[in-house]
Amino acid sequence: MEKYKTIMKQNKSICPAAFHEIYADNGGRYRLCCHARPMKSMSHFTEQKTLPFEYFLSKEIEEVRQKMYEGEQIPECKTCYQIESASGTSYREKQFEKHGFDDVVRNVTLKVRMFGNYCNLACYMCHPYNSTTRQKELNEIFPKSNKESYDKFIAKDLAQIPSKNIKYSDWNKYLDHVIENIHYISNLQMMGGETLQLPKYWEFLDRIPDEHAKNIHVSQETNLTELRYKNKSILDYVEKFNSFYLGISVDHYGKKLAFMRYPIDVNQFELNLKEIQDYKNIKHRLNCTVSILNIDELFEIKKYYNNKFNLKIPVNFHNVVRGPRYLSIRNLPDKLKEKYIEKYKGHFPYVIAELSQDPVGSLDDFMAYCDKLSLHRSFDWRPLWQDFIDDLHQQT
Repeated sequence: MEKYKTIMKQNKSICPAAFHEIYADNGGRYRLCCHARPMKSMSHFTEQKTLPFEYFLSKEIEEVRQKMYEGEQIPECKTCYQIESASGTSYREKQFEKHGFDDVVRNVTLKVRMFGNYCNLACYMCHPYNSTTRQKELNEIFPKSNKESYDKFIAKDLAQIPSKNIKYSDWNKYLDHVIENIHYISNLQMMGGETLQLPKYWEFLDRIPDEHAKNIHVSQETNLTELRYKNKSILDYVEKFNSFYLGISVDHYGKKLAFMRYPIDVNQFELNLKEIQDYKNIKHRLNCTVSILNIDELFEIKKYYNNKFNLKIPVNFHNVVRGPRYLSIRNLPDKLKEKYIEKYKGHFPYVIAELSQDPVGSLDDFMAYCDKLSLHRSFDWRPLWQDFIDDLHQQT
């Protein structure tokens, strides 16, 4: 551990993700990782035109690796540079913890969204290209025909990057390519949409040969609203792979969870969480995305799930909302930011780093946005957060 920390201090640019991760967003754009911005110099590489390992083994990505070796900062990696400047801990460090410093292209994590973007939830902070239900809700609340409302709440932050799924005619070619390069892969991270409800996801798992599957760790992000799809169940696949991991999205509990991850059935979600805990081969972790609506209760969220479900791994608070900007904790009044920095220091470094940044949006927009969601959902958010709203008013 000390060795990689020394490397990080000596070289502010190099990151194991460039050697070990293939990531494509829902627009089909390859990026260095999910936190990096799309690279203009490699905009010609898309899932629709370029197969994953054609991109990953290209001379263009090798040039990026060389720049990292030389300590040249990569503009698209700005998020990690900002976090390291503010708190010293970043997603780059997590990559070092996972891979160490191994600059050979192997043990690759294939982290792609090649199955579609169907999702049954419209989480209040989700980007619309990740969820068909979210797209539908935003289109109904903020139609383009209402230019003032659309420009204020959608255009700058949530304008829909078209979801560019792999063409049906190319699906088998894409899948054959992955199977041909399966020897490079040690981790498959499935992303959606709600992955467990996407038919092609199950087809992909079935195609992976058993002799390779036993060396592969499978992980997927999920809202855990359903464990089954037709006659398929994740519980039937856990023995096939080296390990099976679920990253479970959970941003609160009770009625607050029901509003933030609308229209989730909270009781069914908790029943599903209890069910997977009975399977030793399913590793899981609860991931809370931090935004204005839960910043006041991170310890309470952690305590609720740890106590009720006896979690072996505590709730993770590494994900922080940066867009839509009006939901970012950067926008809190200075006195509240100071309060939360003091409250959470030593516990949640990514939260501290975000609180240390300058505001990027308006609290008035945050309030108006939540009010519009409430009206559309017939679910009033204000009584649930009244004490927090009062604190905001007192500080502004």
